[in-house]
Amino acid sequence: MRFLPASGRAPAGHTRAPADIAPRLRLHFGARSAQLLEQEGAAVASPENHQVVLGVMERQACTTPFNRNVGDVRAPPTPAPASNPHSTRSGGAVSLAAAQGKEQEVPRTLSHALTVFLTHPSSLLIIGALGGLLAWRAQYPLPTAVDAGVAACVAAGWCLQEWAVHALLLHSSFDWLGRRIHVGHHQRPYFHVSIDDPPIVLGFMAASLAAFWTGFGGGPLALTAAATYYACGLAYEFTHYIVHTRYLPTSRLGRRVRMHHLLHHTRSEAHWLAFTVPEVDQLFGTLPPDPAAIRMSDMARASLKAGRLGGL
Repeated sequence: MRFLPASGRAPAGHTRAPADIAPRLRLHFGARSAQLLEQEGAAVASPENHQVVLGVMERQACTTPFNRNVGDVRAPPTPAPASNPHSTRSGGAVSLAAAQGKEQEVPRTLSHALTVFLTHPSSLLIIGALGGLLAWRAQYPLPTAVDAGVAACVAAGWCLQEWAVHALLLHSSFDWLGRRIHVGHHQRPYFHVSIDDPPIVLGFMAASLAAFWTGFGGGPLALTAAATYYACGLAYEFTHYIVHTRYLPTSRLGRRVRMHHLLHHTRSEAHWLAFTVPEVDQLFGTLPPDPAAIRMSDMARASLKAGRLGGL
């Protein structure tokens, strides 16, 4: 991730940020970050500088508490946790603190994040089922090149499925339960514990196993396909969960996936729909070359407002 130099001057070719950007930066990222960006002369119209803005957001969120002072005006206090049992649900995800009727603390470190993820019922369900499939597959002859081909096809299909389910179902134009749950996920502050509920996970696992078993007529290839699908599901659940925590990935790939998903939440839910492999968006024309050229959607504004009031 690239940041502007600390010289107080913008690189050649960059223009001064428009005058109306200051209050928006203070609203979204806190007064200190907004002042820094104004001093650096960051031009929001530039794709590179749009990443700078989000990069500052990432670093501030991972190192310091959210600044509730927006300019000289104190933001409304964070409301007390609601007694509504759905208040802890996060759009197809559930906080482990749901039973206590309160929000779970969003992890800031990798060790804390791993502890939360590996003790979540959905994660344990996938890990247990994956272990069972692998043990079952071990009862057959060793995997062959055909198994490798099946696994590769399933993994590629998973990446395409991520985009299709996200774009065509969760952000569909028709109203249904899955869409309502996902809208709730977008209306939450970006940083929250987000792991799919066990019933959703179980449904995907049961449907995929039935499909592979029918398609391959049972046997080792069906188990190979199902195990690959479950592994992809586990990787997706962890990756989606970790980019919604305050832990800042150290790898370039991790930062790229995080930035990709940040744009989906904070710019436009109609773009950046792929996840595990961001390049899939290029196949379907949902990867804008210039993020700042995309109009910020009402849903993105609502998400940023929720982050401001909810202690992002």
